[in-house]
Amino acid sequence: MGIYSFPRLVSAHFLMLFIAHVYSLNSDESSALLALKAYISPESQNVLANNWTTATSVCNWIGVICGGQPQRVVALSLSSMGLDGTLPPIGACLPTWFMVLNMENYFVGTTPSALGSITSLKKIDLSSNKLSGSIASTIFNLSSLQIIDLSHNMLAGNLPADMANRLPELKELYLSGNQLYGQIPSSLFNCRQLKVLSLSSNSFTGNISINLGKLTMLKDLDLSTNYFE
Repeated sequence: MGIYSFPRLVSAHFLMLFIAHVYSLNSDESSALLALKAYISPESQNVLANNWTTATSVCNWIGVICGGQPQRVVALSLSSMGLDGTLPPIGACLPTWFMVLNMENYFVGTTPSALGSITSLKKIDLSSNKLSGSIASTIFNLSSLQIIDLSHNMLAGNLPADMANRLPELKELYLSGNQLYGQIPSSLFNCRQLKVLSLSSNSFTGNISINLGKLTMLKDLDLSTNYFE
């Protein structure tokens, strides 16, 4: 073997390992997303039925956004696609580096507590579905979150008193059009980056706190159609 052949073999070896690593990542991600697809009613899958298959790279699937080097799934945008079925355990299907989730459709079920395991998540949009029950408290543990939109569902119950203690980056919170009640948690006034707060069309009670004045970045506030005193 020539003296110059060895480095080439080493480079080729690492290139093959890199390709195998990328293939493994894409394979794992496609398997996870196909598991998610299985929760969608077959008659409502529409374009996903023939597009989300192992015949193509997961990064070419409709609604799937990849980024970084190597390419990895970083966002899922399936809004307004007429999808219905039970909302899957999304957090168990998506990688920890995932950042954006948009699933505005007709899903039923509850907000997945497993979302709390996606530590890079910046945006959750599960609006305009038919979700019920209380909001999974694990969502409020994601310090990376900037936008939470759970509006226009059938969510009920009190908001956790400490819901905003671990949301330093939160900029937009949309919970309007649900069946939430009780008082606005005082911890919410610690979200000093908050620009949009929409809690309209619920059953909140109590006083409108003077601590709203602490939200100096606030540009859009909607507390209408509640039972404030």
